[in-house]
Amino acid sequence: MNGLGRYEESGQLDHDVRMRLDEVVSDLVFVRDVDYDVAWRAVRRVARGGGR
Repeated sequence: MNGLGRYEESGQLDHDVRMRLDEVVSDLVFVRDVDYDVAWRAVRRVARGGGR
């Protein structure tokens, strides 16, 4: 599982959105040196609409 949880399993996110979220996480991890789990938690929160 890549961290999208219920969004991936329910098909709520299309392929393009999943790919973009993967890119954002990769940027956070490799460019900004953010921990992988922290990056996915942040991306999931924003994807659910809870940006803050």
